Amino acid sequence: MLNVLSAYVDPIRTAVLLFPVALFFFFIPFTIAQYRRFGRFVGWRMTVIYAFIFFLMSAYALVLLPLPEVTADFCSPFRHMITPQLEPFLFVSNIRDYLADHTLLETVQSFVFLEVFFNFLLLLPLGFFLRYLFQMKFYQVLLIGFLVSLSFEVTQLTGMYGIYPCPYRLFSVDDLIMNTAGAVVGYLIVPLFFFLPRIDRDSLLADPTDTVSLLRRFIALITDLFVISIVESFVPQSSFNSFVLYTLWFVLIPWRTGGLTFGKWLVRIRLIDISGKPARLWQLVLRYFLLFVSPNLVAALAVLISLPNAEGDVDGMRAVLSIALVIAFYIVYLIVPLFRSDHRGFHEWFSHTAHHVVPIDTRKQ
Repeated sequence: MLNVLSAYVDPIRTAVLLFPVALFFFFIPFTIAQYRRFGRFVGWRMTVIYAFIFFLMSAYALVLLPLPEVTADFCSPFRHMITPQLEPFLFVSNIRDYLADHTLLETVQSFVFLEVFFNFLLLLPLGFFLRYLFQMKFYQVLLIGFLVSLSFEVTQLTGMYGIYPCPYRLFSVDDLIMNTAGAVVGYLIVPLFFFLPRIDRDSLLADPTDTVSLLRRFIALITDLFVISIVESFVPQSSFNSFVLYTLWFVLIPWRTGGLTFGKWLVRIRLIDISGKPARLWQLVLRYFLLFVSPNLVAALAVLISLPNAEGDVDGMRAVLSIALVIAFYIVYLIVPLFRSDHRGFHEWFSHTAHHVVPIDTRKQ
């Protein structure tokens, strides 16, 4: 039995090792999708999404791994895999025959039974996730469960679509039956988990008066910076061109769009005057200057304070003052917004601006 279980543990271990890559690549797109759909970040829903991704990675790892080495006589040991097993419920007679010569405990621990049992369990989480996470209907779960199982079997039958000269796993109609049955049972057991938080859209829609979180603003900012970096690659590289591009993106575009940039539009926030009116041009200019230019000015001032004298020596007090200036600036620049209830930074205090959630028009949904 331990040998049978090891065949399942090793592929899952591979999925665990690859899972952090999925975390890295999918976090920002999924977070943006939540802001677009619900108007807020829902940590529990994100956790369930990542559990779903981990399940898919584990399922395909179990089906495909370990990958055999291609040799000159690769197909010889897999000759019995070439002909598909197309007799439905053959596993029933196989288990019955095994049980005739063994005890019930021995049968349950045998590969004959465990293979069927694990095929049933393989897509049980799929049915659960499709109903709980995506609120799908029974017929949708039945169809998707069958198609996912079919993708497993076709991948095996074709030797991973021609990568291998012949199949190294057996195409079995019984696998299709048990995988699909598992997905259906996963769908049916969702009501038993009544204690889990609701994550359907109606229960997650944000209050338009919610405070704009730093995560939401950060994702908007790095999205804007990413797009700007792409645009910059198509224009001649110079400080002047960068200045013009940043000014256009963070001042003129928000001025003409009512406080929106591309990144802010993605996560449904906009810049406004603290009175609730659209931000004026002078406010956007001041905010842009304090956010992007002031760090460079403080750094230049710190360097100027700590310049060595004619003999090449640096005064100790001036060096301490230089370091203290930089630390104090970044405490105000980065740390203070973390502890403010509205998360406004000093660039917003002086420019009298704030971020506002763009409400979702449910009539269009």
